[in-house]
Amino acid sequence: MATTKANTIADVIKQSEAEHAKKVKGYGADLLATREAAERFATEAAQAEEKLNGHRATLGRGDDSVSPEAFAAAFHNVERTSLLRDGSKRRLAALERTPAHADKHVAERIAEAVRAIVPSDVEVIPTFANVRTFETDHAAVVVVQDSPTVFTGGRESAGVTVRVFRNKRYARMLDRSKLANAITARGWHVPGAHVPGDKMSETPGVGVDEIKVQGVSVFDAIPTLKNDPTEHVLRQAAGTLAYEAGARVDAGGPVSLMPVSGGGVRTGQFQIRVKGVKHDSRTVKGERTTEVIAEVAFQTNTLSLPTGEVRKAIIDAAQTLPGRFLESAGVVAEGVQIKHLSDPVAVSGVEHTMAVRFSVKSKTGA
Repeated sequence: MATTKANTIADVIKQSEAEHAKKVKGYGADLLATREAAERFATEAAQAEEKLNGHRATLGRGDDSVSPEAFAAAFHNVERTSLLRDGSKRRLAALERTPAHADKHVAERIAEAVRAIVPSDVEVIPTFANVRTFETDHAAVVVVQDSPTVFTGGRESAGVTVRVFRNKRYARMLDRSKLANAITARGWHVPGAHVPGDKMSETPGVGVDEIKVQGVSVFDAIPTLKNDPTEHVLRQAAGTLAYEAGARVDAGGPVSLMPVSGGGVRTGQFQIRVKGVKHDSRTVKGERTTEVIAEVAFQTNTLSLPTGEVRKAIIDAAQTLPGRFLESAGVVAEGVQIKHLSDPVAVSGVEHTMAVRFSVKSKTGA
């Protein structure tokens, strides 16, 4: 007697994606038709109201040329067209609020982070299909992308729902804290606010846990940017570097860091500021390299704080740049170079300048 092999969760998701893809094809046409209907019904409702008001004005002048039938028809047409107008507006809002899509780019990246923290024999599957249940005793994690990807400055953002299908062996694999740590460890962003809707079962054994994350943002190892990085963007990045360097300075006690116009930080004991930024971009086969030279000036204002301490803080901060994502610029490559542009003598009140040179990688075309 032949036996039927049970579908795996991957099979179920593949089938669900095929069915969902059909809906996506019809979504665009449905959205357009609903938008056109909403505009048409709004016009008809306005015309109906205008006609009824005209009848009222005629009757109000003592003119009985408007028959009872005509007045009743106009009155009821206002009710009819108003209902159609309001109904089409609600339907359009619902379609625009939950757009059908077949996009799982962000889900694929979140799945990478999840795979790094769950047991290796647990299947992790990214999808755009809203798979909620699956009858199996195998543990799995399904990352559902709830909304289309939004591209901003090299970042890719979307809402995701992570469903953890547990079994007796893996009763508790993942929770919001573990998920957030896995995402942020890659430099990606998770909104700080808790999103209502998490469903974490306290019952050990087989079950489904659900974690919702709205607005999670990720970036590729080499993000895609339509335009070359601007001086403004790169100066902001240099300003962040200067601020981080300021936070590393050991001034012998707590200090209050205050931002400096143009990028940088100052305290009563020292100042670090962005003096200027030079940059040049070149593209080869769709991959852009932007060479950046950020001139960072610094000085101490007290003899008790050696200039070497501030200089070391800038160098240490610069060494953390490789692998960092810079908004609207790309990801910093390995090989940060630092050069002293002035004699680093340990004199208080004298400004010194260092050049921090680094490369930023991105792809063209988004």
